[in-house]
Amino acid sequence: MGEERIVHNGKTVPIPLRRATEVIAYFLDNGGKISLKKLRADLFPDDDPKTSRNYFHQFRHELHARLPVFQIAYDSEQHLYEIKTDLTVLWDVAELRAGRKMGGMGLFLPSSGSEWAELVEHNLQPLRDELTPDVLKKYYASIGGNPNTRR
Repeated sequence: MGEERIVHNGKTVPIPLRRATEVIAYFLDNGGKISLKKLRADLFPDDDPKTSRNYFHQFRHELHARLPVFQIAYDSEQHLYEIKTDLTVLWDVAELRAGRKMGGMGLFLPSSGSEWAELVEHNLQPLRDELTPDVLKKYYASIGGNPNTRR
């Protein structure tokens, strides 16, 4: 949370598409199989359907080229997409939901602006609030202020 990036073997995996991290987060958050129609409705509701479909397929191509061990696969029988990987995925949001802190405590996908990301952020705030005040004070001191304030 806060810093939007994909990390594999300790190194950031650069995917040169502005919303790549958001698309991966969407799959991680929803689990299972997702239709392109639902993904477009949740992440790209104001975009032209052809444009958002092309963006998604470009994202899948870039992901495959830069991180072949983590893919968004297509099930042609069900017309659905899903994550396919043998990797153990550590996602800071899942860790927070499980009562564990991993990484920063900043906003969820602050550059997104999608209603889906804002809803996830809204639902994460009470989980952040459950952390002890001492942990929060130490964390805020280390970053120089409260990261939960939108600028």
